[in-house]
This record gives sequence, C-alpha cells and structure tokens, in this order.
Amino acid sequence: MQPFRWNITRREQLGRLVERAPGNVYASFAEDIRLASARVIAAAGDAGLLFVGRSPETLFDYLSGILAETSWFDRLLLLNISMRYMSPDDIERENPASISAFAEHLAALGIAPEQIASAPQPLALVDLVSSGSTFKHVTELILGLAKQDGIDRNAVRRRMRFVGLTWRRKNSPNTYRWQQHADWLEKFPGTVVRNVSIPGRLWDYLGNRQEKVIPTNPPWRWADAAIAGPPREEEHLLALRRALDIYDLGSSKLERQKFSERLARQQAMREPWCRGLVGELRKKSAQA
Repeated sequence: MQPFRWNITRREQLGRLVERAPGNVYASFAEDIRLASARVIAAAGDAGLLFVGRSPETLFDYLSGILAETSWFDRLLLLNISMRYMSPDDIERENPASISAFAEHLAALGIAPEQIASAPQPLALVDLVSSGSTFKHVTELILGLAKQDGIDRNAVRRRMRFVGLTWRRKNSPNTYRWQQHADWLEKFPGTVVRNVSIPGRLWDYLGNRQEKVIPTNPPWRWADAAIAGPPREEEHLLALRRALDIYDLGSSKLERQKFSERLARQQAMREPWCRGLVGELRKKSAQA
C-alpha cells in the first residue's frame, strides 16, 4: 500500500493548503541543499534515485524542481517508510500483513525486485546515515521478496547502490565509516556504497528538527488503509508549504544555473551521462 503524499508539482491541486507561512531555516540552507543534491547525483552515477524515509524528502523536493521537464525527472522516487528499529524478522513476526503491503508499495513505485533487476539504470538508495540500519532492513526486505518470487537475488544486488548522507567530521584514520561495519554488504560489489558528507547543521535539520510533509510510517501502519489519506495536522501543512517553496526554488531559472554549475564541478563530469544532464539543465535554464 502506497502512503499518501501531496504532489507538489501540481500546485493547482493544493488550493488553500499552502496558504500557511512556514518558519525560517538557517541562512546557508539553499547552498547546503544545492551542493548536497549535486553530490548525491554524482555519487549515485547514472542511476535512479530512491529517497528512503522522511529525512531526505527535502532533497527529493528540491531535485523534483531542478529536474522538472527533463529526461531525469522520472528517476526520482520517495519511499515513505520508517524501519530503523525493526528487522524483517521482527515485522514478519509482529505484523505479517505489512510484508505484502511493502511489496505493494514497491510495485506502485515501479521498483519491485524483478523491476529492479531488469531496469535500464541501477537504483541508488539515498538516506541520512548513522549506522546504516535502515539501508540494511530495506535491502533485506527487498531481497526477501525476491527470494519469495523466485527472482535471482544476485541480479537484484547488482542493480542496487547506496548513497549515505553522513555528518561531516574531520577526516582521520579513526573516522567511523558505517559501511565498514555492515556485514550485510559482503555479497554486494565493492563499489556499491558512496557517502556524501554534509554540514552538521544540515544533517541535524533534516534528521532531527525539520517538520515533515508526511507522518512517520512504521511497519505496523503499512497495511493500514488510513495511510492512503492526507494528513491535516498543522505541522504537516506547514511542512507542505516549505516543500513547495523548495520545489519552486529548484525549478527557478537562477537556481538551475547554480545547480548545473555545482554539478559540473563534480568528478562525475568526466562521464557522458553527467555531461548530458548538465547540458540539458543549461538548455532548460536558457529557455526559462
């Protein structure tokens, strides 16, 4: 079952819901989001982008504006689940109906296991990361469904990537790197993980303090029909207004120009796919 989320690309459908004025964010927020988003695309490579949970939804909204009416727009997906503290075994034991609901959610997004395995581009999962437990549990669920459906799990693994948004710290030999402690990655190719370090102020804002457009969606809610309806609480409506502002920022001519400049500075610019995307964004900016 796919949880409800307003489609901010269709402003006319939002009506008076977006009349509320959201609170201010910190001064360098736009620059932080711009650079983080450019680095996420560069790190993911020529891949689809699956933003996992609520924490990275601002990057999803920003890139939805940046990539609107481009060949990359349909690569953006948002998986609204929260399962940091529950493993697939826990879910199977306590909320077995949620497994089928999760499978329906993946299918609605076009990323059921067989679709991941046969997609033209790999699928990069993107999330704020501390220990990587959400990546682990989501991956185990996907591979569990693959096994259940008779899909080659190695074929699915070969098409998956992980982009972790980490809290930027001074680099040293003793720096904690979550993927070095993730034994579940052993059956994946060695280059499957890319981390994007972001300022602590951005990580803290997205992960701890920002009001979200949608309610949290833990496993015990996945099969609840109520998640298909829109939330009306003030905090979510204020977050909706903020999300629309971020989308509008991304879709503006000036912001597209700034973003394409940032993306062009990444090492991925050596690759044809990145040069093609930058060229498409520059052309779009010139037409706006």
